[in-house]
Amino acid sequence: MSSLRFAASLSILTIMAFFSVVPVTRSVAATMEVTLDTRDLPRRLLHSTIEMPVSPGPFTFWYPEWIPGIHAPRGPIQNMAGLKVSDSDGNPIAWTRDPLNRHRFDCMVPAGVTRLRISMDYITNQPSTNSKGVDSYGNSLLGVVNWNTVLLYPDGISAADLRVTARVVLPDTWQAASSLPLNATENNINRYEPVSFIELMDSPMLLGEHLRQIDLAHGEGPPVYLHLGSESPQALQIDDELIAQYGKMVTEAYALFGSAHYDQYHFLVSCSNHIPYTGLEHLRSSLNGVGERDLLSEEKLNGWVGYLLPHEFVHSWCGKYHRPQGMVRDDFHSVKDTRLLWVYEGLTQYLGHVLTVRSGIWDLEHYRQVLATNLGRFMRQEGRQWRSLEDTAADSYHLRGGSASWSKLRRGQDYYNEGLLFWLEVDALLREQSEDKQSLDDFVAAFLGKSGESTEMLGFNEQDVIDALNALQPYDWQGLIDRTIKGPQDALPLDVVTRLGYRIEFRSEAAKYDADREKNGKYASAYHSLGMAVRSDGSISGALVPGMPADQAGLAPGMEVIGVNGKKFSLDRFRDAIKDSTTRRNVELLTLDGDLFKTFTLPYAEGARYLHLVRYEENPDRLAAILKPRTE
Repeated sequence: MSSLRFAASLSILTIMAFFSVVPVTRSVAATMEVTLDTRDLPRRLLHSTIEMPVSPGPFTFWYPEWIPGIHAPRGPIQNMAGLKVSDSDGNPIAWTRDPLNRHRFDCMVPAGVTRLRISMDYITNQPSTNSKGVDSYGNSLLGVVNWNTVLLYPDGISAADLRVTARVVLPDTWQAASSLPLNATENNINRYEPVSFIELMDSPMLLGEHLRQIDLAHGEGPPVYLHLGSESPQALQIDDELIAQYGKMVTEAYALFGSAHYDQYHFLVSCSNHIPYTGLEHLRSSLNGVGERDLLSEEKLNGWVGYLLPHEFVHSWCGKYHRPQGMVRDDFHSVKDTRLLWVYEGLTQYLGHVLTVRSGIWDLEHYRQVLATNLGRFMRQEGRQWRSLEDTAADSYHLRGGSASWSKLRRGQDYYNEGLLFWLEVDALLREQSEDKQSLDDFVAAFLGKSGESTEMLGFNEQDVIDALNALQPYDWQGLIDRTIKGPQDALPLDVVTRLGYRIEFRSEAAKYDADREKNGKYASAYHSLGMAVRSDGSISGALVPGMPADQAGLAPGMEVIGVNGKKFSLDRFRDAIKDSTTRRNVELLTLDGDLFKTFTLPYAEGARYLHLVRYEENPDRLAAILKPRTE
């Protein structure tokens, strides 16, 4: 374990008081054996055989439903196939599915039978909206396995007490990377040390013909490994500067949290155009999917790809080891209370961005532009007038997907980036109220950097968060949470901007970050002028802003713009029309809606408007202080 020590001002006894005791039912330890055959993964199939202890009589087993990380009852059971149950001698045993819970199965174990053998197939490469990060994928050169797709588990036994010995059969010439402790490898079979069922479920695998392992610099903390897999060996040759930045991210994380709760950590990254973009947290690893050449592209690293690994790394502390109490369960079928995702995901999103800058993957100016874009996005989120941020967390998985139309009215999983803005404000307030003697770094070290006797998780509730903040700096934290998290709002609070030492200014030209997003995404944004965005094919984005000129004129998501101010549509002509509005006093759009041509005249005269953050010299530049690296 690491020699890191917790560097906050609070005592360990005080910190321990912040965390609720999570009652977990324990039962007599049992053992299970799993053999996973991945040789057909290139053909989109997996085969698993599971042996588990039983007693004669009624027996219930489960297919995992509530998978950690996706915050949803969306275990992809629709792709399970070939389910067969027998005794250890191969004699078949009939099974039935529970008519009210489709993830539960029942059978009658005959007298004299002490172990049950269950075999099943899994059809890969067909994730649902919510299951992308916990599904399995494969092609002729590369594969990803999430254990929840190929496992079943007995009812009535704690997932922490159920011990599992796993063996994995690999295709010829393939390798595997995982955080599972490897016992031995022989004849393309990996045998792993026994682990708890929870740990096995929490240990995805990256498999393939072309894998690369990179040891990241980690200072005094436990070792961290970066595993890259791709169909193309050239895609794995990331440059030394990026490797150094990932190493810097690890040392910055250890400086931030002050401790580590694992003996080693593994980043598993598929670089492929055939496996979905994804990122999913695990205690000792993370599973990440990017495009084949994304890690070789500065343009991609300046976006979501750049902060993917920092975000998932933070989750090891925030969400995995420390988890909202309502999400702590000892099985994978009990319903979870996800209302505290504004901590689980919102704080992680904030700290992930901070580490991305402190490690040098992004620079300070780039992040100012990213922050300005986020502020502008949520300023136009009219759905907050009826729906609280907490409700977007409570109803999380219904908001991933759904209609693309009028998304500003419905809201999405706003607890991520609007949660980020909340924690940015908490950081600014801690600094302001303490005359810059305290910061969120101190809260993080105290609240998330502590370790207990358990190596699995520590539960917390909302009051624990408030108590930890008050221990650092007395303030009406409950009032702040009530105002910004728990109730609807007329508008996004913007006090945080001046606290950080900035002010909002609208300019006629987009910042480089916004301009690059529009260019790469092939669209034109007019959210702060007309309240709409249009794609290169002329289709109007679903994120049309209620109350803005486009809405008031009667435009609708999905309409196709075919003409602008009397000329054939193009993105450049659309942008020019908005600029020309200062003299023309309107923007005229010809649209095709189904089979009907319609002309809309939008009264508007303010020209192009893009949000920028500009220094407010009366306050210190707290944003720069927040993002300053802590290590050499």
